[in-house]
Amino acid sequence: MIVDVSLGGFQTRSRERIPIDQSLVVMVGQAGATPVEVHVESRYSIEVKNSELFATGFKVKPENDKERVQWVNYVHSVFQEQGELLTR
Repeated sequence: MIVDVSLGGFQTRSRERIPIDQSLVVMVGQAGATPVEVHVESRYSIEVKNSELFATGFKVKPENDKERVQWVNYVHSVFQEQGELLTR
């Protein structure tokens, strides 16, 4: 589950520790839209106190313009949804 997102990366919570300094391809699902596929590098994966979860940080490293644009559009849509929730 993604808990924080920015143009430079994102943080997840998961039940498994992710190895750090790994290059990965991540598919980010979107309700009602095509998932975003983006190349990332795992930067940290630490245990969340008093839980069975790990917080993992990923740096987004798009490999081409198409991937970069898709990521920017995804982040924009997340911020737009958050803004709409604040105005309700």
